[in-house]
Amino acid sequence: MLSDALQVLFGDRAATMEVSTATHLLVILLAIAGFAVVFPVIWCGVSWLIGSVGWRHIANRYVAPAAVVERRVASATSACVGVANYNGVVHVGVSPEGLHLSVMSLFRVGHPPMLIPWDQIEAAPPRRERFREVCELRLGFPDPRFVTLPKHVLDAAAEAVAAMREESGASGRGVSADGHAAHHAAHDARAQRTRE
Repeated sequence: MLSDALQVLFGDRAATMEVSTATHLLVILLAIAGFAVVFPVIWCGVSWLIGSVGWRHIANRYVAPAAVVERRVASATSACVGVANYNGVVHVGVSPEGLHLSVMSLFRVGHPPMLIPWDQIEAAPPRRERFREVCELRLGFPDPRFVTLPKHVLDAAAEAVAAMREESGASGRGVSADGHAAHHAAHDARAQRTRE
């Protein structure tokens, strides 16, 4: 009916316009549908590739159990894991068992959460990098991997571990020696900063 009305008004040219408009609309809808399918595949592929240059090597070594209760000390912070920089997407938490690292859900493909035991962490002295202080953590021995975190995040982690130790002491529950060692290591790093 529309084509008849258009043909009366504009002649044969109207019928051509209708087919052309329908074709353009179909092409646009196919492009949108193709993007909706292709973009997530590319996103997941790139995320997986980035995770393969360091994150997964550490996460495979330090698998985070599903039911670990952690105290989050930083959300959406930056970190360097291996050779990959993660700007504003890393979550950092602590527990008596160790240091928890995970990424935002949007970047989770290829980046499983990890739990690094306190006795596997050795912190280097803080250094200045891009307008902030950072600390490089050496993980594992004898084949170490490296993670660099902002110093203020590690300070918050040390304070959270100290608070957990105090809470567990007050409630009669014991805190692992690893947590105690981590607190002292973080305290030593803080003392080093105040001396400089």
